[in-house]
Amino acid sequence: YYTTHFSEYPITGAEQHVFDVAIWPENPVVEHGGSLWLNCSTSCQEADARGGLETSLMKEKKDNGSHWAVFQLVNITEWASVTECSFSCYGEHKSVQANIMVYQIPEHVELDSVPIMETGKVYNLTCRVASAAPVQLLTVTVYKGTKKLHVETFENHSAPGASDILVTFPITAQQDNHMEEVTCHIALDLRPRGQLLEKKSFSEVLKNFRGNDVIILSVTYIFSFLFCFLQFKA
Repeated sequence: YYTTHFSEYPITGAEQHVFDVAIWPENPVVEHGGSLWLNCSTSCQEADARGGLETSLMKEKKDNGSHWAVFQLVNITEWASVTECSFSCYGEHKSVQANIMVYQIPEHVELDSVPIMETGKVYNLTCRVASAAPVQLLTVTVYKGTKKLHVETFENHSAPGASDILVTFPITAQQDNHMEEVTCHIALDLRPRGQLLEKKSFSEVLKNFRGNDVIILSVTYIFSFLFCFLQFKA
């Protein structure tokens, strides 16, 4: 004999048409002003399932097929945008968003010129970073030779878009710093979604003198002047 099993819960028409919507890549990274390709697709089995890409960015439709379409986003200058892929399948609507990260490599990294320093006194090393984004992923490091003098990060930076960053670090002039090179180094770490981008300033050479050296040089100069004067009078 035959035994027939019935489901306790009847399958409805909607449950028979379960489908997914996907966008690829889901977490793209693009340079400010650049372009990006996105693939929008669905697993819906309806022959004429309709879908598309809604975005606040400039887009161009490049290609499409059964249940998929490819778009190019161009001249991406919005730091925070909404990009959504959606499809309708048997009357049901589903959508998914792409999380786009827009970055900008700093236009320049500069270390302010350092004056000739008197041993024992405190001076500021100032590093200027122009137009970096996202600032939350930026690290600024001040080096003396290969030694790290100061490291600064900006995880709590809340303003969207590119920002100018100023990092100031006090240094006490020491005799063993004389003729050492200092540089400002930045790292924009987009990993794991993107690359590690790095840039550094031109080097500045530290030059020290001792206060006693100035006194000795001044006295020597005075005696030399007097000696020449007396020789001239004679």
